[in-house]
Amino acid sequence: MTINKWPSVLMQLGDPIFELNYDGVFEFINQAFIDLVGQSREEILEKNLYNIFPNDKATKCLVLIQQACYRKKNTEDTFVFNDSQGESYYHIQFSPIQDESGRVISVVGVCRDVTKQYELVKSVENHLYTVHHDLRGPLGVLLSYLELLQEGGNSLVETKDFLDMIGKMGLQMRKMLETYLLLAKIEKGENNNIEKTQKSLHDLIDYVKSFKDDCTHNVEIEYIIGDNHNIYINETLIVSAINNLLHNAVEASMPSTRGKITVKAYVEEKNICLSISNEGKIPEVIKKNLFKRFFTTKLKGNGLGLYSAQLIAKAHGGKIICKSEKGITEFVITIPIAA
Repeated sequence: MTINKWPSVLMQLGDPIFELNYDGVFEFINQAFIDLVGQSREEILEKNLYNIFPNDKATKCLVLIQQACYRKKNTEDTFVFNDSQGESYYHIQFSPIQDESGRVISVVGVCRDVTKQYELVKSVENHLYTVHHDLRGPLGVLLSYLELLQEGGNSLVETKDFLDMIGKMGLQMRKMLETYLLLAKIEKGENNNIEKTQKSLHDLIDYVKSFKDDCTHNVEIEYIIGDNHNIYINETLIVSAINNLLHNAVEASMPSTRGKITVKAYVEEKNICLSISNEGKIPEVIKKNLFKRFFTTKLKGNGLGLYSAQLIAKAHGGKIICKSEKGITEFVITIPIAA
């Protein structure tokens, strides 16, 4: 062993460190590496890579080790580890250790946790996908009406209608961009910078009643509305959260020929509660992960819808809860009543 000359120092380092010989046998490991692998020191030392890692990871490591030994240069790559907390990404650099004659006698691996960097990249990619997906619809409509205007031959009434629709689509896209910027502030913890105005419970219900989705014609919506109360909200954000819950309820109702959604509004413990429910049950294993970032059960989902909706509710001093029992799934968003 070579790096084992400083075991007390290396054992205390936060980064996982290990030493392997040319054949991929462990000769030294520090405590951080033991914690990462989840096995005891005795189970790891003097064992081969294939005894510790799955075959794909062990083979990948062995190739990098042999390249480092042959070239006498560092090699590196990123590995994914799975545990009860989910996926973790580690960038591992393999450095050849040489004796006085220049012969490579072992390889030291240093692991650096790059999970946050990977999550950041994934977050940016998903946000870009969301922006692209959400803006594509209204932008397509806007461009279509512009083409009609360019073709000419339209009456004054038609021209006015086209311009009105173009203006409407432009405002819709501006609201979407405002929502993305506000969500970015919330994610950074800048809740105090979110502008709020006084609205009423019935204002929210009016929005729900005006909600239009591609498939709402197949869905019956029943309203059970309690007394009116005032709340302080950022309308753009709250409407975005409600829109997400409504859209999910409509999608979940589609398998039936005539789905039904129930919207309830009531007061509970000094909070306004807006409940949106539909027929169907969510398995417990899915339910407990619903509000986690990037979690999705949809083929083309990005796992940011419910995560963002929960962020919005919490930024208003409230929360969203999910109940799924007796064949009914219900999402309830709570917001404190204005003092």
